[in-house]
Amino acid sequence: MSFAAEPYGVFAADLIANLTGGTSRLRFHYVEDELPFQIPGHERVLPETLRVIGLAAGLFTTFVLGRDFTFSAEGALLWNHSTPGEPLPGATVPDLGTDVWAGFDRRPGGQPPVLTDRNPGSITRTLAEAFALELAVISHQLDGVYAGSFVATAGGRDLDQLASLVGVERRGVTHAAGEVVLARSTPAPADVTVVAGTLISTSADAPIAATVETTATVTLRRGTVSAQAPVRALTAGTAGVAAARTLTILHRPILGIEAVLNPEPMAFRGGAETDVDLRSRVQFSLARSGRGTRDALVGALMTVEGIREQDVLVEEDHLAFPGVVKVTVATELTPAAAVLARAALDEARPAGVRIDDNLLVPTAAAPTLAENTGGGGDGPTSGVALDGVFMPLEARLTVTPGDTGLTDEQRRRLQDASADTLIAAVDALGVGEPVIYNRLVHAVMAVSGVLDAVIEIGPKDRPAGEPLKRYNVRPPIPGARARLERGDLGVTLRGERVVLDLTVVIERRGLAASGEAEATLGAARADIERRLVEALALTPPVLTPAALLGMLDPTADYAVEELSYRVELIDEGVRVTASNVTVPLGPAQQVWVRSVLVTETQVGT
Repeated sequence: MSFAAEPYGVFAADLIANLTGGTSRLRFHYVEDELPFQIPGHERVLPETLRVIGLAAGLFTTFVLGRDFTFSAEGALLWNHSTPGEPLPGATVPDLGTDVWAGFDRRPGGQPPVLTDRNPGSITRTLAEAFALELAVISHQLDGVYAGSFVATAGGRDLDQLASLVGVERRGVTHAAGEVVLARSTPAPADVTVVAGTLISTSADAPIAATVETTATVTLRRGTVSAQAPVRALTAGTAGVAAARTLTILHRPILGIEAVLNPEPMAFRGGAETDVDLRSRVQFSLARSGRGTRDALVGALMTVEGIREQDVLVEEDHLAFPGVVKVTVATELTPAAAVLARAALDEARPAGVRIDDNLLVPTAAAPTLAENTGGGGDGPTSGVALDGVFMPLEARLTVTPGDTGLTDEQRRRLQDASADTLIAAVDALGVGEPVIYNRLVHAVMAVSGVLDAVIEIGPKDRPAGEPLKRYNVRPPIPGARARLERGDLGVTLRGERVVLDLTVVIERRGLAASGEAEATLGAARADIERRLVEALALTPPVLTPAALLGMLDPTADYAVEELSYRVELIDEGVRVTASNVTVPLGPAQQVWVRSVLVTETQVGT
């Protein structure tokens, strides 16, 4: 049910209309099955007096004749929408599934009303306005009751009562507060947002172990190197007072933030926790309150200093290990922290379920990678060396810009943005998660200005002679996590285009030999074009007919007998067109297949 308070003027107008011969509160339901709205006795309706009210975007709204709806000669109220709930430009329509109320005055005729005086100061109008005022007050009170029923809109005492349902209390002056500085070594290339609720802990050598959370969302602006964020201790009393320069550990790394530090010690100051802060904690508590859920287990481990969300892998397989939940924590823990983590897991564990963790003895069972993960299949899993809990990667990224006329500075920015995006996509993977090739390509192609991207990737310490390829990479053990550093990533930005128009002569084979020539040649042309585009995604060192012919191995339907081309390229500002010439290519050049003409060998030739 949706509700919004009605203004006093609407109550008064509807009441006066009803008392003096008009009609109001004619109810309709804005759903597709009940459209259009048909007004009974429409012959006596005065269209200019139509009053239509309802909810739009959750707010009480008076709809306007002509802009939002029209009134047909047949008495139908027609909304200006393309489909229900989708208004035309400039129009406003009710929220789907809500009630709409219509009112209007009638043309002369029929039995005259008993009351007719609507003038200000008349008894009829004075009584109606007094009654409408009381109704409006009650409507606003009900609106407050409705808003106080939801965490997103409740405030004050209402929010305190909702919070108590999930075991959360408003924090007062018993919790230390302060500020932290979020910093980086170089000016930020773009805005970096740090949301409220971000957890920060003290370093291992701090005199008191404390964890705080940011109480407001802050932004490190582009071109700056730092931003300040207010924080409040999670623990009441002196246990939450962190000394100066000891809050240095972000529970969850933030791309663009390199360091965090509190210049001043935490202190008891300020008033009670605000509604915004309390509401955020209630929503986070709801997300992880269920025992045995992944969020509950991860949230329990995150209460231990040094454990972040991406350090935890939770696995369930009801067929392989029924009644068991496997938890892998990929971070270095002191013996004391490991004990606390085990206790937190036991507290969050549901009855009848056993937790199998690696807090004391790491497991070495490798999970299977799901089928149809995209890319070019799976890469090597044996012989891959690890750096602690990390699997270092090496990659080559080739980017095709959408605009070939970029300046050197624009090319540099596009190159840096593509590299940062690829590194961030790998960094966002959790412990034990496989590196999916297609997901990485999708992330890079979302960068503004990127037309196409090719990634060759593999473990940095892969077996000798194993090249980088376009495939998925999965960690050799579930406790390992992929990592790609800037020094292990090569980025090439492609430049001028080399355009090809090809003529290919094929011999049809198998079932294709007896099929209709036009259809089978068309299918071969599409297949040849696809194969060449994939093969030329990375520029070859030299372009010759023989090189292209070598990219087209025979298939069950056809074999390529001959291949020739006309090439078009820009040489020192001059457009050059030639046939079957050998063209040395640089890695930045782009080979584009513009057209493919397929013919077949003639019998007897």
